[in-house]
Amino acid sequence: MDKREPWKKIVIAAFLLVASAVLAGYFITPGLDGAPAGRGGVGPTTWPRVMLIGIGCCAAVMLLRELARVFLRHPYPPEAAVETGEIYDNRKAVIGIAILVVYGVAIPVVGFALATVAFFAVWLWLGGVRRAHTVGLVSLLGTIALLYLFAGLSKMPLDRGMGAFDALTVSLYRALGIY
Repeated sequence: MDKREPWKKIVIAAFLLVASAVLAGYFITPGLDGAPAGRGGVGPTTWPRVMLIGIGCCAAVMLLRELARVFLRHPYPPEAAVETGEIYDNRKAVIGIAILVVYGVAIPVVGFALATVAFFAVWLWLGGVRRAHTVGLVSLLGTIALLYLFAGLSKMPLDRGMGAFDALTVSLYRALGIY
């Protein structure tokens, strides 16, 4: 293995930790008032901040693990683990990040509800779930739970989409009793 590899991982983990901390500390949604979240309530900036804090925690664990490997001389997994797929798959990580970006771009166009159903389905498939009824049920029930949590309980104004997607989302909200 390349002797620079552990240091690359340390730099990446440190960058992710700092970037997520900075973004979580200064995340402001343009045009929305983040004051309720600042007073201990839940507001439109709460969910992104929680996700960024989660990324920061994972990055901190990655950083500590890589530092331990370098300074305490803990070895990397044996080559057999690489061949059997028992270690982290960077390709899946990149695909996962791309899926998250596409999800974020799709929400204003098709609405939160439809984008979330599609996101869950693709995410489950990427994670190895192949049973259609399992993917369908988890996608639908997960999306309905999030709709009730955010639009119903928290009264957050979720994107409904444009044109026909807006009408479809409003119909869905009415059928679920959210509107």
